[in-house]
Amino acid sequence: VEKGLVSVFKNCHGRIAITIFASNIARINSIVKAAKASGRSTCIMGRSLHRMTSAAKTNGYLKDIDQFVSEDDLGYIPTDNVVMIVTGSQGEPMAALARMARGEWPKIKLGTGDTVIFSSRAIPGNEKEINDVKNNLTAAKVRIIDPDNASHKIHVSGHPYADEVRDMLSWLKPQYVIPVHGERVMLEAQAEIARSLGAKTVLPTNGAVIKLAPGDVEVVDHVRTGLLAVEPNRIVRSDHKGITERRKLQFSGAIHISLAMNAKFDLIMEPQITLIGLIDHDSAEKQLIGEVRQEVEDAIYDLKNENIFDVKKHEEEIRISVRRMVNQILGIKPKVSVHILKV
Repeated sequence: VEKGLVSVFKNCHGRIAITIFASNIARINSIVKAAKASGRSTCIMGRSLHRMTSAAKTNGYLKDIDQFVSEDDLGYIPTDNVVMIVTGSQGEPMAALARMARGEWPKIKLGTGDTVIFSSRAIPGNEKEINDVKNNLTAAKVRIIDPDNASHKIHVSGHPYADEVRDMLSWLKPQYVIPVHGERVMLEAQAEIARSLGAKTVLPTNGAVIKLAPGDVEVVDHVRTGLLAVEPNRIVRSDHKGITERRKLQFSGAIHISLAMNAKFDLIMEPQITLIGLIDHDSAEKQLIGEVRQEVEDAIYDLKNENIFDVKKHEEEIRISVRRMVNQILGIKPKVSVHILKV
C-alpha cells in the first residue's frame, strides 16, 4: 500500500485529503512515509484520529515518523506540500471529511485541484452516506480516488479469507473457538471452519454470558443489552423516557399552556401559551396561539356545561382538544402540557 500511495501522491496536485479507519495505525504509518517520499508533510484531522495517534505514540507506535503539522499552520504551507489524514471514511456526517465536503470545516476549504483519497471500502449499509460525501466533493470540483478507480493499490482489507482463518486455527490449535463481531452468516462460517479442525465452538448472541472455566466453555446466562445515550453527567439507555420524549419533540414540537382559575373554574386571566418548534414566522405563531387560546376556552366551557370540576380532568381534556386541533391544522401531534393553578 505504501508504494501505491507514493505513486498516487506524486500524480496529485493541490491538497490531498486521505480518509481511513482511525484505528488503522499501520495505514497511518504508511501514509506518513508515502507523504514524506512525495515531498509532503502530514496533518491529521478529526477527534478519533487525534485520540488514536496519541494512544499509539504512548504505547511505542508511530515513533519513527515526523511530527504532524498543526491545522493552524496549514495556511502557511503550499498546497502541493501537504497530505491531510481525515476521519469519515464511512460517510459519518459529523466527521472531518463530510464537513469538508459541505464546506463546513473551519480552517480548510477543498476545491478545484484538490484530491480526496478513500483508503478504505464501504461497510455494507454505509453506501448512501459515503455517496452523499462524494457527491458534495464532486460538486466542489474535488477529484476523488478510491480502491476501484485508483491506478495503484491504495487499500488492502484487514479481514482474512477462509483459507487464512483455517491456517491461523491450524497453527494455534485452540480447544474452543468463539466467533464474535460480524453478521450471523460470517460467524457460522467461521465456526464451521473451526469444527472442521477439531475445535469446539460457542456462537453467542448479544448479551450472552460465557463461562470459560472450569469445565466446558458454555453460555450460562444473558444480560440485557442495547444502545446507551451519553449525557454530561450520566449514561442512560436509549429507550429511557427522557430520550424518547426528546425524539418526539424533535419531530412534533410542544405546546405549554398555563391557566389561572378560581374555585368555579373560571379563567381569572388570559391563558399563557408557549409554542416550541411548530411555527417559523412570528405572524403565523400569533395566529396559532390565538386558535389554541380559543380551543382552550371552548374546552373549559364544555366541561362546565358537563358539571366537571376536577383539575386533572380539565388538564387532560384541554390537552386532548388542543392536540387534536393542532393536528388538523399542521398535520402533526405536538406534546401538549397543561397546568392549572387554582387561585
